[in-house]
Amino acid sequence: MSGCRNRLFALSAAIGKEQGWTLRVKRFSALGFVVMDYRVHVFDLATGDDIDGLIGLSLLNEFNYEVRSREGRLRVERIDVDSH
Repeated sequence: MSGCRNRLFALSAAIGKEQGWTLRVKRFSALGFVVMDYRVHVFDLATGDDIDGLIGLSLLNEFNYEVRSREGRLRVERIDVDSH
């Protein structure tokens, strides 16, 4: 892997300061796509919430996406990196 060690960090969020870990994972899957050798931030979410996790802009910026709230749908397509 690329030299990123697991480390503790703090992040200022809308609900206050949150502490978590930075980890590098071999394989990360979200929105029907797989990203290899990816750095993630891990937080201990409050129990009782129906949340698997949050996806940040660092990942979302690799995609074009459209939120169709009324339909309960999210359309996602990977951006062709070679065209930029």
